[in-house]
Amino acid sequence: MTVRQAGSLDLRNLVVEARFYTPYTDQLWSHGFFFRRAADRQYRFIFDSNRRYALIYSFRQSSNADWEFVTVASGNLPSATNLSRGSSNVVRLVVQGRTAIFYMNGTRVATLDVSRHQGSGAVQIGTGFYTGSEKAGAVTRYERFTVWSLP
Repeated sequence: MTVRQAGSLDLRNLVVEARFYTPYTDQLWSHGFFFRRAADRQYRFIFDSNRRYALIYSFRQSSNADWEFVTVASGNLPSATNLSRGSSNVVRLVVQGRTAIFYMNGTRVATLDVSRHQGSGAVQIGTGFYTGSEKAGAVTRYERFTVWSLP
């Protein structure tokens, strides 16, 4: 997994957006965001080359415990999602209180429940979330990784 953090932000309510490019078409890939990422809990929003998305809540009971993962929501990406090699998609999450809204290329896709963890945390962009969804030597390009704070 490859992860990049958005500075030293510690946010509860936010908008996060990036343009992700399809790195290859001969193997599974997965991209997405971490948000409300704290030492013992976080959300992962992931979309992949199988035209699926998932919101996963992960937590651990203590600092030396293994992470546990709960799929909060999952579904299909819009048919207009660009999956050919080198094509791109703009992914946006608007997180406010107990709700997150997922947009793909400007189209509202889903309203998601983020009530399990309402504290603040780091915001990060990542690739290779699933086992086998990274290709040795391949680069996943992204642009305009932007985070806005909401009241």
